[in-house]
Amino acid sequence: MKKLAVALTLALCVLVAVLVGRTWSLAGSTTLPAAAVKIDLDASTLAYRLAKALRIQTIAHVPPEPNELVPFQALHELMRSLFPRAFSALKTEVIAGGSLLMTWQGSDPSLAPILLLSHQDVVPVSPGTEGDWLHPAFSGVIDQGFIWGRGTLDDKSGVFGLLEAVEHLLLKEVTPRRSVILAFGHNEEVGGSGAKAMATLLTDRGIRAEYILDEGGMVSEGVISGIGQPAALVGVTEKGYLSIELTVQSPGGHSSMPSRDTNIGRLSRAITRLEANQEPLRIGTTLAESLQALAPAMGFGRRLAVANLWLFSPVITKLLAAADSTRAGMHTTLAPTIFHAGIKDNVLPGTATAVINLRLIPGDSIADAMRRVEMVIGDPEVKIRPLGHNREPAPESDPKSGSFAALANTIKQVFPDAIVAPYSTVGATDAAHYTAMSPNIYRFLPVRWGVDDQKRFHGTNERISVEGYADAVRFYIQLISNTAG
Repeated sequence: MKKLAVALTLALCVLVAVLVGRTWSLAGSTTLPAAAVKIDLDASTLAYRLAKALRIQTIAHVPPEPNELVPFQALHELMRSLFPRAFSALKTEVIAGGSLLMTWQGSDPSLAPILLLSHQDVVPVSPGTEGDWLHPAFSGVIDQGFIWGRGTLDDKSGVFGLLEAVEHLLLKEVTPRRSVILAFGHNEEVGGSGAKAMATLLTDRGIRAEYILDEGGMVSEGVISGIGQPAALVGVTEKGYLSIELTVQSPGGHSSMPSRDTNIGRLSRAITRLEANQEPLRIGTTLAESLQALAPAMGFGRRLAVANLWLFSPVITKLLAAADSTRAGMHTTLAPTIFHAGIKDNVLPGTATAVINLRLIPGDSIADAMRRVEMVIGDPEVKIRPLGHNREPAPESDPKSGSFAALANTIKQVFPDAIVAPYSTVGATDAAHYTAMSPNIYRFLPVRWGVDDQKRFHGTNERISVEGYADAVRFYIQLISNTAG
Protein backbone atom coordinates (compact mmCIF):
# COMPACT_ATOMS: atom_id res chain seq x y z
CA MET A 1 0.00 0.00 0.00
CA LYS A 2 2.84 2.37 0.83
CA LYS A 3 4.37 1.93 -2.63
CA LEU A 4 0.98 2.52 -4.24
CA ALA A 5 0.49 5.71 -2.24
CA VAL A 6 3.93 6.95 -3.26
CA ALA A 7 3.23 6.15 -6.92
CA LEU A 8 -0.10 7.96 -6.80
CA THR A 9 1.51 10.96 -5.15
CA LEU A 10 4.23 11.10 -7.80
CA ALA A 11 1.63 10.77 -10.58
CA LEU A 12 -0.39 13.59 -9.06
CA CYS A 13 2.69 15.79 -8.82
CA VAL A 14 3.54 15.12 -12.47
CA LEU A 15 -0.04 15.91 -13.50
CA VAL A 16 -0.02 19.19 -11.57
CA ALA A 17 3.35 20.10 -13.08
CA VAL A 18 2.05 19.42 -16.59
CA LEU A 19 -1.14 21.39 -16.00
CA VAL A 20 0.66 24.40 -14.51
CA GLY A 21 3.45 24.30 -17.08
CA ARG A 22 0.99 24.33 -19.97
CA THR A 23 -0.88 27.17 -18.26
CA TRP A 24 2.13 29.41 -17.90
CA SER A 25 3.16 28.68 -21.48
CA LEU A 26 0.03 30.52 -22.61
CA ALA A 27 0.96 33.65 -20.72
CA GLY A 28 3.28 34.74 -23.51
CA SER A 29 1.23 33.56 -26.47
CA THR A 30 -0.68 36.79 -27.01
CA THR A 31 -0.13 39.01 -30.04
CA LEU A 32 3.26 40.72 -30.02
CA PRO A 33 2.99 44.38 -28.99
CA ALA A 34 2.98 46.97 -31.74
CA ALA A 35 3.78 50.66 -31.50
CA ALA A 36 0.56 52.67 -31.43
CA VAL A 37 0.14 55.00 -34.39
CA LYS A 38 -1.33 58.48 -34.35
CA ILE A 39 -3.12 59.59 -37.51
CA ASP A 40 -4.62 63.07 -37.23
CA LEU A 41 -8.15 63.16 -38.61
CA ASP A 42 -11.06 65.57 -38.27
CA ALA A 43 -13.55 63.26 -36.55
CA SER A 44 -16.41 65.76 -36.88
CA THR A 45 -16.01 65.98 -40.65
CA LEU A 46 -15.83 62.20 -40.96
CA ALA A 47 -19.02 61.88 -38.91
CA TYR A 48 -20.80 64.48 -41.01
CA ARG A 49 -20.04 62.59 -44.24
CA LEU A 50 -21.17 59.23 -42.83
CA ALA A 51 -24.36 60.83 -41.49
CA LYS A 52 -25.29 61.96 -45.00
CA ALA A 53 -25.04 58.37 -46.25
CA LEU A 54 -27.31 57.11 -43.45
CA ARG A 55 -30.17 59.27 -44.73
CA ILE A 56 -30.39 57.26 -47.95
CA GLN A 57 -32.57 54.16 -47.45
CA THR A 58 -30.59 51.53 -49.33
CA ILE A 59 -32.73 48.45 -48.66
CA ALA A 60 -32.58 45.37 -50.91
CA HIS A 61 -35.33 42.79 -51.38
CA VAL A 62 -35.82 39.34 -52.88
CA PRO A 63 -37.08 39.55 -55.53
CA PRO A 64 -35.95 43.14 -56.21
CA GLU A 65 -38.73 45.71 -55.99
CA PRO A 66 -39.42 48.25 -58.77
CA ASN A 67 -37.01 51.20 -58.59
CA GLU A 68 -35.06 49.47 -55.81
CA LEU A 69 -31.74 50.62 -57.27
CA VAL A 70 -32.67 54.33 -57.19
CA PRO A 71 -31.45 54.84 -53.58
CA PHE A 72 -28.22 53.03 -54.39
CA GLN A 73 -27.66 55.33 -57.37
CA ALA A 74 -28.22 58.28 -55.05
CA LEU A 75 -25.65 56.83 -52.64
CA HIS A 76 -23.15 56.45 -55.49
CA GLU A 77 -23.63 60.10 -56.44
CA LEU A 78 -23.04 61.11 -52.83
CA MET A 79 -19.85 59.03 -52.75
CA ARG A 80 -18.58 60.67 -55.92
CA SER A 81 -19.20 64.13 -54.49
CA LEU A 82 -17.57 63.40 -51.13
CA PHE A 83 -14.57 61.40 -52.39
CA PRO A 84 -13.56 62.98 -55.71
CA ARG A 85 -9.93 61.81 -55.56
CA ALA A 86 -10.90 58.17 -55.01
CA PHE A 87 -13.39 58.14 -57.86
CA SER A 88 -10.90 59.87 -60.13
CA ALA A 89 -7.86 57.70 -59.34
CA LEU A 90 -9.57 54.31 -59.00
CA LYS A 91 -11.14 52.36 -61.84
CA THR A 92 -14.82 52.11 -60.89
CA GLU A 93 -17.29 49.55 -62.24
CA VAL A 94 -20.97 49.17 -61.40
CA ILE A 95 -21.75 45.44 -61.19
CA ALA A 96 -25.19 43.80 -61.09
CA GLY A 97 -26.88 47.18 -61.15
CA GLY A 98 -25.85 48.42 -57.71
CA SER A 99 -22.56 46.90 -56.51
CA LEU A 100 -19.36 48.91 -56.85
CA LEU A 101 -15.98 47.44 -57.78
CA MET A 102 -13.11 49.93 -57.40
CA THR A 103 -9.48 49.14 -58.29
CA TRP A 104 -6.51 51.19 -57.10
CA GLN A 105 -3.72 49.99 -59.35
CA GLY A 106 -0.44 49.25 -57.60
CA SER A 107 2.99 50.02 -58.96
CA ASP A 108 4.13 46.36 -58.88
CA PRO A 109 1.81 44.13 -60.93
CA SER A 110 3.66 41.02 -59.75
CA LEU A 111 2.16 41.41 -56.27
CA ALA A 112 -1.25 39.94 -55.51
CA PRO A 113 -3.80 42.63 -54.60
CA ILE A 114 -5.61 43.02 -51.31
CA LEU A 115 -9.42 42.87 -51.47
CA LEU A 116 -11.44 44.93 -48.99
CA LEU A 117 -15.18 44.33 -48.73
CA SER A 118 -18.20 46.11 -47.25
CA HIS A 119 -21.85 46.39 -48.22
CA GLN A 120 -24.07 49.34 -48.97
CA ASP A 121 -27.47 47.88 -48.10
CA VAL A 122 -29.08 47.94 -44.68
CA VAL A 123 -31.95 46.07 -43.06
CA PRO A 124 -35.32 47.80 -42.68
CA VAL A 125 -36.76 48.88 -39.35
CA SER A 126 -39.09 46.32 -37.76
CA PRO A 127 -42.68 47.60 -38.06
CA GLY A 128 -43.97 48.93 -34.79
CA THR A 129 -40.52 49.82 -33.40
CA GLU A 130 -40.10 53.15 -35.19
CA GLY A 131 -41.08 55.08 -32.07
CA ASP A 132 -38.47 53.28 -29.96
CA TRP A 133 -35.59 55.03 -31.75
CA LEU A 134 -34.03 57.97 -29.94
CA HIS A 135 -33.52 59.47 -33.40
CA PRO A 136 -35.31 58.17 -36.54
CA ALA A 137 -33.42 55.30 -38.16
CA PHE A 138 -32.71 57.17 -41.39
CA SER A 139 -32.19 60.67 -39.98
CA GLY A 140 -28.39 60.49 -39.71
CA VAL A 141 -28.32 62.59 -36.55
CA ILE A 142 -25.10 63.35 -34.68
CA ASP A 143 -25.87 63.67 -30.98
CA GLN A 144 -24.25 62.94 -27.60
CA GLY A 145 -20.98 61.97 -29.28
CA PHE A 146 -22.65 59.35 -31.50
CA ILE A 147 -23.74 59.05 -35.11
CA TRP A 148 -27.24 57.52 -35.07
CA GLY A 149 -28.91 55.52 -37.80
CA ARG A 150 -29.31 52.28 -39.67
CA GLY A 151 -25.96 51.35 -41.22
CA THR A 152 -23.64 52.84 -38.61
CA LEU A 153 -22.61 49.33 -37.54
CA ASP A 154 -23.86 47.24 -40.46
CA ASP A 155 -22.18 48.32 -42.70
CA LYS A 156 -22.02 51.80 -44.21
CA SER A 157 -19.30 52.61 -41.68
CA GLY A 158 -17.18 50.03 -43.51
CA VAL A 159 -17.96 51.42 -46.96
CA PHE A 160 -17.34 55.04 -46.02
CA GLY A 161 -14.43 54.18 -43.73
CA LEU A 162 -12.59 52.56 -46.63
CA LEU A 163 -13.35 55.44 -48.97
CA GLU A 164 -12.15 57.93 -46.33
CA ALA A 165 -8.91 55.95 -46.01
CA VAL A 166 -8.27 55.90 -49.76
CA GLU A 167 -9.13 59.60 -50.08
CA HIS A 168 -6.74 60.39 -47.22
CA LEU A 169 -3.87 58.42 -48.77
CA LEU A 170 -4.45 59.96 -52.20
CA LEU A 171 -4.32 63.41 -50.59
CA LYS A 172 -0.90 62.38 -49.24
CA GLU A 173 0.04 61.41 -52.83
CA VAL A 174 0.47 57.76 -51.90
CA THR A 175 0.73 55.11 -54.60
CA PRO A 176 0.52 51.54 -53.31
CA ARG A 177 2.94 48.88 -54.52
CA ARG A 178 0.24 46.24 -54.21
CA SER A 179 -3.12 46.91 -55.88
CA VAL A 180 -6.06 47.62 -53.60
CA ILE A 181 -9.53 46.44 -54.67
CA LEU A 182 -12.67 47.70 -52.96
CA ALA A 183 -15.84 45.65 -53.46
CA PHE A 184 -19.07 47.13 -52.12
CA GLY A 185 -22.02 44.78 -52.50
CA HIS A 186 -25.55 46.18 -52.69
CA ASN A 187 -27.64 43.27 -51.37
CA GLU A 188 -25.62 41.42 -48.72
CA GLU A 189 -28.59 41.30 -46.37
CA VAL A 190 -30.61 39.22 -48.84
CA GLY A 191 -28.00 36.79 -50.08
CA GLY A 192 -25.34 38.91 -51.76
CA SER A 193 -25.92 38.27 -55.47
CA GLY A 194 -24.01 41.51 -56.15
CA ALA A 195 -20.96 40.24 -54.27
CA LYS A 196 -21.26 36.91 -56.03
CA ALA A 197 -21.23 38.68 -59.41
CA MET A 198 -18.13 40.67 -58.44
CA ALA A 199 -16.36 37.55 -57.16
CA THR A 200 -17.16 35.72 -60.40
CA LEU A 201 -15.86 38.64 -62.48
CA LEU A 202 -12.60 38.88 -60.53
CA THR A 203 -12.10 35.11 -60.67
CA ASP A 204 -12.70 35.11 -64.43
CA ARG A 205 -10.02 37.78 -64.73
CA GLY A 206 -7.60 35.43 -62.98
CA ILE A 207 -7.19 37.61 -59.90
CA ARG A 208 -5.97 35.96 -56.69
CA ALA A 209 -5.88 38.11 -53.55
CA GLU A 210 -3.13 38.21 -50.93
CA TYR A 211 -5.92 38.42 -48.37
CA ILE A 212 -9.57 39.44 -48.18
CA LEU A 213 -11.15 41.48 -45.37
CA ASP A 214 -14.87 41.87 -44.74
CA GLU A 215 -17.07 42.80 -41.77
CA GLY A 216 -17.41 40.36 -38.89
CA GLY A 217 -15.78 40.47 -35.46
CA MET A 218 -15.19 43.71 -33.60
CA VAL A 219 -13.25 45.02 -30.61
CA SER A 220 -15.40 43.57 -27.84
CA GLU A 221 -15.40 45.28 -24.45
CA GLY A 222 -16.97 43.36 -21.56
CA VAL A 223 -18.76 41.02 -23.96
CA ILE A 224 -16.71 37.88 -23.27
CA SER A 225 -17.02 36.66 -19.70
CA GLY A 226 -13.72 36.30 -17.87
CA ILE A 227 -11.65 38.41 -20.30
CA GLY A 228 -9.98 41.30 -18.55
CA GLN A 229 -9.21 43.49 -21.56
CA PRO A 230 -10.79 44.39 -24.92
CA ALA A 231 -10.75 41.49 -27.38
CA ALA A 232 -10.40 42.07 -31.11
CA LEU A 233 -12.11 39.04 -32.64
CA VAL A 234 -11.12 38.32 -36.24
CA GLY A 235 -13.33 35.88 -38.09
CA VAL A 236 -11.24 33.24 -39.87
CA THR A 237 -14.32 31.33 -40.97
CA GLU A 238 -18.07 31.78 -40.90
CA LYS A 239 -20.97 29.48 -40.29
CA GLY A 240 -23.02 28.17 -43.17
CA TYR A 241 -26.57 29.28 -43.85
CA LEU A 242 -29.63 27.11 -44.39
CA SER A 243 -33.31 28.01 -44.28
CA ILE A 244 -35.87 25.24 -44.60
CA GLU A 245 -39.64 25.30 -44.89
CA LEU A 246 -41.81 22.82 -43.01
CA THR A 247 -45.30 22.24 -44.40
CA VAL A 248 -48.26 20.24 -43.13
CA GLN A 249 -51.36 19.90 -45.31
CA SER A 250 -54.70 18.17 -44.76
CA PRO A 251 -58.36 19.10 -45.29
CA GLY A 252 -59.42 22.04 -43.14
CA GLY A 253 -62.90 22.44 -41.81
CA HIS A 254 -64.96 24.01 -39.06
CA SER A 255 -63.26 24.62 -35.75
CA SER A 256 -66.26 23.19 -33.91
CA MET A 257 -65.41 19.72 -35.26
CA PRO A 258 -61.62 19.46 -35.18
CA SER A 259 -59.75 16.28 -35.98
CA ARG A 260 -57.54 14.74 -33.32
CA ASP A 261 -54.48 16.02 -35.17
CA THR A 262 -54.67 19.56 -36.59
CA ASN A 263 -52.11 20.96 -39.00
CA ILE A 264 -50.99 23.63 -36.52
CA GLY A 265 -50.64 21.04 -33.75
CA ARG A 266 -48.66 18.65 -35.93
CA LEU A 267 -46.31 21.38 -37.14
CA SER A 268 -45.89 22.72 -33.60
CA ARG A 269 -44.84 19.27 -32.37
CA ALA A 270 -42.26 19.04 -35.16
CA ILE A 271 -40.76 22.39 -34.13
CA THR A 272 -40.79 21.38 -30.48
CA ARG A 273 -38.84 18.21 -31.30
CA LEU A 274 -36.26 20.23 -33.23
CA GLU A 275 -35.75 22.69 -30.39
CA ALA A 276 -35.53 19.89 -27.82
CA ASN A 277 -32.94 17.92 -29.82
CA GLN A 278 -30.26 20.45 -30.70
CA GLU A 279 -26.90 19.34 -32.06
CA PRO A 280 -24.38 18.64 -29.25
CA LEU A 281 -21.93 21.38 -28.26
CA ARG A 282 -18.26 20.95 -29.12
CA ILE A 283 -15.03 22.92 -29.09
CA GLY A 284 -13.79 22.90 -32.69
CA THR A 285 -10.41 23.91 -34.09
CA THR A 286 -11.15 27.63 -34.48
CA LEU A 287 -12.76 27.94 -31.06
CA ALA A 288 -9.80 26.19 -29.43
CA GLU A 289 -7.39 28.59 -31.16
CA SER A 290 -9.55 31.53 -30.08
CA LEU A 291 -9.52 30.42 -26.44
CA GLN A 292 -5.76 29.94 -26.50
CA ALA A 293 -5.24 33.43 -27.94
CA LEU A 294 -7.52 34.96 -25.31
CA ALA A 295 -6.07 32.97 -22.42
CA PRO A 296 -3.41 35.56 -21.42
CA ALA A 297 -6.27 37.95 -20.58
CA MET A 298 -7.99 35.38 -18.33
CA GLY A 299 -7.54 34.65 -14.65
CA PHE A 300 -5.31 31.76 -13.66
CA GLY A 301 -8.16 29.29 -13.17
CA ARG A 302 -9.66 29.78 -16.62
CA ARG A 303 -6.23 29.93 -18.21
CA LEU A 304 -5.40 26.58 -16.63
CA ALA A 305 -8.60 25.07 -18.05
CA VAL A 306 -7.96 26.48 -21.54
CA ALA A 307 -4.34 25.33 -21.55
CA ASN A 308 -5.53 21.81 -20.74
CA LEU A 309 -8.64 21.35 -22.84
CA TRP A 310 -7.86 17.63 -23.06
CA LEU A 311 -8.96 17.50 -19.41
CA PHE A 312 -11.21 20.50 -18.86
CA SER A 313 -13.18 20.80 -22.13
CA PRO A 314 -16.48 19.88 -20.35
CA VAL A 315 -15.93 22.76 -17.90
CA ILE A 316 -15.13 25.27 -20.67
CA THR A 317 -18.08 24.04 -22.73
CA LYS A 318 -20.42 24.63 -19.81
CA LEU A 319 -19.05 28.13 -19.23
CA LEU A 320 -19.40 29.11 -22.89
CA ALA A 321 -22.88 27.62 -23.13
CA ALA A 322 -24.15 30.06 -20.51
CA ALA A 323 -24.39 32.88 -23.07
CA ASP A 324 -26.25 32.74 -26.39
CA SER A 325 -23.44 34.54 -28.25
CA THR A 326 -20.74 32.04 -27.26
CA ARG A 327 -22.97 28.95 -27.30
CA ALA A 328 -23.79 29.68 -30.95
CA GLY A 329 -20.16 29.11 -31.88
CA MET A 330 -20.14 25.55 -30.56
CA HIS A 331 -22.77 23.86 -32.72
CA THR A 332 -25.12 24.20 -35.65
CA THR A 333 -27.97 26.33 -34.37
CA LEU A 334 -31.58 26.27 -35.49
CA ALA A 335 -34.28 28.83 -34.87
CA PRO A 336 -37.93 29.00 -35.99
CA THR A 337 -38.35 32.44 -37.58
CA ILE A 338 -41.65 32.36 -39.51
CA PHE A 339 -44.98 30.59 -38.85
CA HIS A 340 -48.03 30.87 -41.12
CA ALA A 341 -51.44 29.24 -40.61
CA GLY A 342 -55.08 30.22 -40.47
CA ILE A 343 -57.27 33.02 -41.80
CA LYS A 344 -60.16 33.05 -39.32
CA ASP A 345 -60.72 32.07 -35.72
CA ASN A 346 -63.39 29.44 -36.51
CA VAL A 347 -61.71 27.84 -39.53
CA LEU A 348 -59.21 24.99 -39.39
CA PRO A 349 -56.38 25.90 -41.80
CA GLY A 350 -55.72 23.40 -44.57
CA THR A 351 -52.02 24.34 -44.60
CA ALA A 352 -49.54 25.29 -41.90
CA THR A 353 -45.99 26.34 -42.76
CA ALA A 354 -42.95 27.37 -40.76
CA VAL A 355 -39.43 28.47 -41.65
CA ILE A 356 -36.43 27.23 -39.65
CA ASN A 357 -33.11 29.06 -40.03
CA LEU A 358 -29.93 27.04 -39.36
CA ARG A 359 -26.38 28.34 -39.06
CA LEU A 360 -23.98 25.49 -39.82
CA ILE A 361 -20.78 25.12 -37.83
CA PRO A 362 -17.61 24.43 -39.87
CA GLY A 363 -17.42 20.68 -40.40
CA ASP A 364 -21.18 20.41 -40.88
CA SER A 365 -22.92 20.47 -44.27
CA ILE A 366 -26.30 21.33 -45.76
CA ALA A 367 -26.90 17.69 -46.68
CA ASP A 368 -26.11 16.48 -43.15
CA ALA A 369 -28.30 19.17 -41.60
CA MET A 370 -31.25 18.27 -43.83
CA ARG A 371 -30.93 14.58 -42.89
CA ARG A 372 -30.72 15.47 -39.21
CA VAL A 373 -33.86 17.63 -39.35
CA GLU A 374 -35.79 14.89 -41.13
CA MET A 375 -34.64 12.30 -38.59
CA VAL A 376 -35.50 14.43 -35.54
CA ILE A 377 -38.96 15.36 -36.83
CA GLY A 378 -39.66 11.73 -37.72
CA ASP A 379 -43.02 12.51 -39.32
CA PRO A 380 -43.53 11.85 -43.07
CA GLU A 381 -46.56 14.16 -43.05
CA VAL A 382 -44.27 17.12 -42.39
CA LYS A 383 -42.78 18.07 -45.75
CA ILE A 384 -39.30 19.58 -45.67
CA ARG A 385 -37.65 21.67 -48.38
CA PRO A 386 -34.70 24.09 -48.48
CA LEU A 387 -35.29 27.76 -49.22
CA GLY A 388 -33.36 30.74 -50.52
CA HIS A 389 -29.68 31.58 -50.61
CA ASN A 390 -28.18 28.69 -48.66
CA ARG A 391 -24.43 28.24 -48.38
CA GLU A 392 -21.99 25.78 -46.86
CA PRO A 393 -19.70 26.81 -43.96
CA ALA A 394 -16.67 28.76 -45.13
CA PRO A 395 -13.16 27.25 -45.13
CA GLU A 396 -11.08 28.04 -42.03
CA SER A 397 -8.22 30.46 -42.75
CA ASP A 398 -4.94 29.91 -40.94
CA PRO A 399 -4.50 32.33 -37.99
CA LYS A 400 -0.75 31.62 -38.12
CA SER A 401 -0.36 33.02 -41.65
CA GLY A 402 1.63 36.13 -42.47
CA SER A 403 -1.54 37.94 -43.58
CA PHE A 404 -3.22 37.32 -40.22
CA ALA A 405 -0.08 38.54 -38.44
CA ALA A 406 -0.13 41.75 -40.49
CA LEU A 407 -3.81 42.27 -39.69
CA ALA A 408 -3.21 41.61 -35.99
CA ASN A 409 -0.28 44.03 -35.99
CA THR A 410 -2.48 46.74 -37.49
CA ILE A 411 -5.19 46.12 -34.91
CA LYS A 412 -2.61 46.53 -32.11
CA GLN A 413 -1.36 49.76 -33.66
CA VAL A 414 -4.82 51.33 -33.60
CA PHE A 415 -6.28 49.50 -30.58
CA PRO A 416 -3.17 48.95 -28.40
CA ASP A 417 -5.21 47.79 -25.39
CA ALA A 418 -6.83 44.92 -27.30
CA ILE A 419 -5.86 41.27 -27.41
CA VAL A 420 -6.31 39.71 -30.88
CA ALA A 421 -7.93 36.33 -31.37
CA PRO A 422 -9.36 34.31 -34.28
CA TYR A 423 -12.96 33.18 -34.09
CA SER A 424 -15.83 31.81 -36.16
CA THR A 425 -18.29 34.44 -37.38
CA VAL A 426 -21.82 33.29 -36.59
CA GLY A 427 -23.50 35.63 -39.10
CA ALA A 428 -23.34 35.49 -42.89
CA THR A 429 -21.11 37.90 -44.86
CA ASP A 430 -20.29 38.63 -48.48
CA ALA A 431 -16.84 37.12 -47.90
CA ALA A 432 -18.29 33.65 -48.40
CA HIS A 433 -18.63 34.38 -52.12
CA TYR A 434 -14.88 35.02 -52.50
CA THR A 435 -13.48 31.76 -51.10
CA ALA A 436 -11.98 30.77 -54.47
CA MET A 437 -9.86 33.94 -54.55
CA SER A 438 -7.67 33.49 -51.47
CA PRO A 439 -6.97 31.11 -48.57
CA ASN A 440 -6.63 34.17 -46.32
CA ILE A 441 -10.13 35.53 -45.66
CA TYR A 442 -10.82 37.54 -42.51
CA ARG A 443 -13.90 39.18 -41.04
CA PHE A 444 -13.33 42.20 -38.80
CA LEU A 445 -14.99 45.61 -38.45
CA PRO A 446 -12.59 47.97 -36.62
CA VAL A 447 -15.11 49.33 -34.13
CA ARG A 448 -15.40 48.98 -30.37
CA TRP A 449 -18.65 47.57 -29.00
CA GLY A 450 -19.96 46.54 -25.58
CA VAL A 451 -22.75 44.50 -24.05
CA ASP A 452 -25.29 47.26 -24.65
CA ASP A 453 -24.46 47.32 -28.37
CA GLN A 454 -25.35 43.67 -29.09
CA LYS A 455 -29.05 44.44 -29.46
CA ARG A 456 -28.34 47.35 -31.81
CA PHE A 457 -27.33 45.07 -34.72
CA HIS A 458 -30.44 44.81 -36.90
CA GLY A 459 -32.21 46.34 -33.90
CA THR A 460 -33.22 49.67 -32.42
CA ASN A 461 -30.94 52.70 -31.91
CA GLU A 462 -28.06 51.51 -34.06
CA ARG A 463 -25.18 53.92 -33.58
CA ILE A 464 -21.42 54.41 -33.64
CA SER A 465 -19.40 56.90 -31.61
CA VAL A 466 -17.82 59.79 -33.49
CA GLU A 467 -14.37 58.94 -32.15
CA GLY A 468 -14.98 55.22 -32.73
CA TYR A 469 -15.69 55.85 -36.40
CA ALA A 470 -12.53 57.96 -36.67
CA ASP A 471 -10.58 55.00 -35.25
CA ALA A 472 -12.13 52.77 -37.93
CA VAL A 473 -10.84 55.14 -40.62
CA ARG A 474 -7.41 55.17 -38.96
CA PHE A 475 -7.40 51.37 -39.01
CA TYR A 476 -8.14 51.22 -42.74
CA ILE A 477 -5.46 53.84 -43.48
CA GLN A 478 -2.90 51.89 -41.47
CA LEU A 479 -3.96 48.52 -42.92
CA ILE A 480 -3.54 49.71 -46.49
CA SER A 481 -0.22 51.33 -45.59
CA ASN A 482 1.06 48.17 -43.87
CA THR A 483 -0.10 45.58 -46.38
CA ALA A 484 -0.17 47.39 -49.74
CA GLY A 485 3.03 49.33 -49.25
